[in-house]
Amino acid sequence: MLSRSCLLASYLAINVLATLFCYTMQVFQEFGKFIDSRWREANYDEHAFPSIAAQALIVLASAILLRRSFVKLYSKAEYALQETLSQPPAPHRELSTHTLPAILRDAQLTTVPIAEQMPSTGKLIGELALRTATGASIVGIHRDGTDIINPGPDEELRPG
Repeated sequence: MLSRSCLLASYLAINVLATLFCYTMQVFQEFGKFIDSRWREANYDEHAFPSIAAQALIVLASAILLRRSFVKLYSKAEYALQETLSQPPAPHRELSTHTLPAILRDAQLTTVPIAEQMPSTGKLIGELALRTATGASIVGIHRDGTDIINPGPDEELRPG
């Protein structure tokens, strides 16, 4: 059984291999252009052909060897990825109160809906000076189906 970190490692390995393969092919293309230019510079000299042929043969052999190793590594990573994705998700563990730091165990969270007629409606959090006046902090705002975690002092309080 593989963990989620193994899944991430497999995914990254696949991306790295694909990128390396693309760069290798680009290098081979540039090398082919270089060989072509050398062949043209040599004006088809009879001594240039063996040298260029040897270089082309080396490049071709390297490409074949690299391709096989990339395919092997890619298939191993793909197998590991399939094995990881076929596993059921890890059970979700609920955090218990005793795992929280002592300062947070005594914290009290309260949800306060903002009505249109409230004096705080339309004001910025910084304008209210809640922490100074009461010691309370606004730790989150739920607005229009989205959550704003740890809102800043420039966040406006709206009804809802």
